[in-house]
Amino acid sequence: MKKRIILLSIFTIYISSIVMSPIINAATTSQIDLVTDAELEKPLNIEEKKEIEIQVSYKLNVGNIINIPILKRFVRLYLYGFQYFFPLLGNPTITLNLSIESPEWCTANLEPSEFQFTMDNNIINGKSQTATLKYNLIETAPALKNASIIITANFDGFKRVPAASNTFSVPIVPVYISDIVAEAESEFSIPPLENYSFPINITNNGNGETSVSFEINKPDNWNVSYSSEEIVIPTNETKQMTLTVINPPKDFVNETLLLTIKPKSTVEGYEGAASDLEGTPITIDFTFNNDGSLKDDDNDIVIDVTLLIVILLVVVVLIIFLFFFIYSKKQ
Repeated sequence: MKKRIILLSIFTIYISSIVMSPIINAATTSQIDLVTDAELEKPLNIEEKKEIEIQVSYKLNVGNIINIPILKRFVRLYLYGFQYFFPLLGNPTITLNLSIESPEWCTANLEPSEFQFTMDNNIINGKSQTATLKYNLIETAPALKNASIIITANFDGFKRVPAASNTFSVPIVPVYISDIVAEAESEFSIPPLENYSFPINITNNGNGETSVSFEINKPDNWNVSYSSEEIVIPTNETKQMTLTVINPPKDFVNETLLLTIKPKSTVEGYEGAASDLEGTPITIDFTFNNDGSLKDDDNDIVIDVTLLIVILLVVVVLIIFLFFFIYSKKQ
């Protein structure tokens, strides 16, 4: 008799769940949430290893039906199947799979990539597990480029529990690295009072197109000019600037000029701090020695004047001597 009652109860619950299936289907949804408390820094240094934790949550939404005690069994039976009647076999479980996509200049890994959640009474309140995302940018990461690591969580469905998916984006922006190298002669022997020009080759070994401007520290009585006030240099290219010393003073011995090259990223539309666009300046020095071309002329002039004075003194002495000689003869 008891067996019949049990079988009749199971059959009744099963038939009732089938009858209620349209209502259950309409009210039931699967919900996946991906959340992190980490502060996502921007921009990121090249090859700096980053690690953040992401909460992976699953929740079964069944509307208000689950709140009616007499209907709970109908709902669970319909969703989970007959496993619901055999608790010794364990509660049903669902599996969430996580996949990851990242730019080619970013190395990213997510562990674990698979999660299992037990479909017990608490599943309607949501259950969470933690995944760890580890990533770093490689040398080819372009300066200040907005990109993202995309994490996709996917649930294919279980019995009549509906499938679900969700995505989560981790923004990544590589830091701007200028890495400017300047090559030029550092010491010159030049004539005063004449213009003197020489080239400076500037190479951009950084990770983004760079605009360079110039600032020079020079003696007060010196003037210089540049062939260009500003030069735009693509990555891994070299461009040339000519610096001209204008009419250096006649009496200079040696002087040093300091040239500062200030790089700046040409990226447009960047919404971060303005300082992120500034590169690292470099300074090179140039020493100018007087080649003595005007000093030799000055020495020649001094020698001639001295000789002239000596000759004049000799002539004066001779005239005086001659005057006294003639005067003494007349006496």
